[in-house]
Amino acid sequence: FLASVGEDTKRVKMFLTTSKLEYSNYGKSVQQLKERLNLPTENTHDALGFLRNTCMEPYQASEAYVEVLGDLFRKTVLTCIGALDTSYGEEYGDALDYHTFTVVNNLRKDGKIFLDFVPTFTKKQSQYQAIFRVKILPQDQETFREIQSKASEPLFMRTTEKVNLFHFVKNNLDATRTMALYQGAKTSNTCLASIGLHIDEVWRMERFESPQYAEYNELQKYFLYGDEEEAFHVTCRHQTT
Repeated sequence: FLASVGEDTKRVKMFLTTSKLEYSNYGKSVQQLKERLNLPTENTHDALGFLRNTCMEPYQASEAYVEVLGDLFRKTVLTCIGALDTSYGEEYGDALDYHTFTVVNNLRKDGKIFLDFVPTFTKKQSQYQAIFRVKILPQDQETFREIQSKASEPLFMRTTEKVNLFHFVKNNLDATRTMALYQGAKTSNTCLASIGLHIDEVWRMERFESPQYAEYNELQKYFLYGDEEEAFHVTCRHQTT
């Protein structure tokens, strides 16, 4: 996202491309570059992979963007690993599970609400921060609105079957999803209704870092999200225990 004072936030797509320096093409210069970068040099003939800077301004005033791109690339890869087929082994993907989401706002006239994923730090398949907007099917909007108007506790939505979180949030967005609506966070609570919806837009989908990499922030970071109707903020979550 890009924004300036006095201007609306706008989304700009960024593409990361990769390439390699092959020993057969560049010879000893590959080994010398590895040494300069403090990379392992035991395997002399191994290629050196890198991010190709094709989406940035060619005249850089700072090299700080390299760290930002590297962090973005790392987080993207970590998140995508969860979508892999678990038949190759549990380390290659996330197990199917039931997933719960907090209902952030009141149902609007356009039938849209924001959902905030409730993580479970002890389960690998639930170690994410995910925030997205959904549109409830017209035939279920009145039911949802009535339940919400009478609710004495926050509302939560839960998948009605075990799913892979990445595929549920990111894949085939036009498909109808059915979720169970609950009052209160306890999974033992009675399901109040089954609600059909479409995922409208995903604002954040990010895997937590493992404890050996995560660090406590010196300052608390917040993720701001919303649209022309409403805006919200939530802490940027990290697994640090």
